[in-house]
Amino acid sequence: MRWNVVELSENGLYAKLSRGFLCVMNGEKQLGKVIIDEMCCLLLTAEQAVLSKPLMVRLAECGIPIVICGSNYHPISVNLPYAAHHQPNRALDLQLSATEPLKKRLWQQVVKRKIENQASTLKQLHPDKTSVENQFSRLADKVRSGDPENIEAQAAKLYWKTIMSGGFTRNSGSQDTLNAALNYGYTVIRAACARAIVAAGLLPALGIYHSNQRNAFCLADDLMEPYRPLVDYEIFKADNTINELDKHTKQKLAKLLVLDIEVDGKNTIVNNAMQMSAFSYVSALKDKTPRLSLPKLE
Repeated sequence: MRWNVVELSENGLYAKLSRGFLCVMNGEKQLGKVIIDEMCCLLLTAEQAVLSKPLMVRLAECGIPIVICGSNYHPISVNLPYAAHHQPNRALDLQLSATEPLKKRLWQQVVKRKIENQASTLKQLHPDKTSVENQFSRLADKVRSGDPENIEAQAAKLYWKTIMSGGFTRNSGSQDTLNAALNYGYTVIRAACARAIVAAGLLPALGIYHSNQRNAFCLADDLMEPYRPLVDYEIFKADNTINELDKHTKQKLAKLLVLDIEVDGKNTIVNNAMQMSAFSYVSALKDKTPRLSLPKLE
């Protein structure tokens, strides 16, 4: 099971490969080690960190992303292997030949499920606000192919206004604790999603909806959308008592990858659900059928 998130957060640490383990060193002292086959990703949040080339090669061979984060835990870059699938060109051909009508129908599914999952999250956090839940239900029903009315943004505005009534503003560039915690959680989800996409033979840069030429992970940003509320719930369920993004909080966010979740009427863990989402996208492109396997929160 691949779910361990390894983070180098202190300056001066050195990570190397040793007999199938990622070993973290401080000078000659070993601080800890993790079986590489059980890793989901490696996060670099320290200002100074050193990785050995054999370690980087092994991580690439296993399809494990190396994520470099800025000071606010927002991902700056993600390192992934060129080929982690036995037929990468086949999936790439499908991506390049995908029609706009098909992609718009797929994006409709992503947005609708994201809004439904936001509604489920609000129901858990604020069970007394049934009127807001009904609003989300109506918004989800209004999402059309390609979301031309940008219902996603309308739902997001209402969502953040409801989830934090104390003046909180969601801003990925902010340095405050809650925004940094959200960035960290989303980074974990994004890295796991990117890994699933590469394992399915897909090119992360070719998205369904996102198409920023400077973003090499548009598809990961698309498919991770319905998973975002998992992070939100984990952070806000504790009555907003997160005062700092400490080791304990990071561990809880990393363990989101092994939580049970429903996909296509069956229960699985989040990490596996992401693989199902990625492979369902390949099937949708191949069969030219707008159907994705997406997580459903209760």
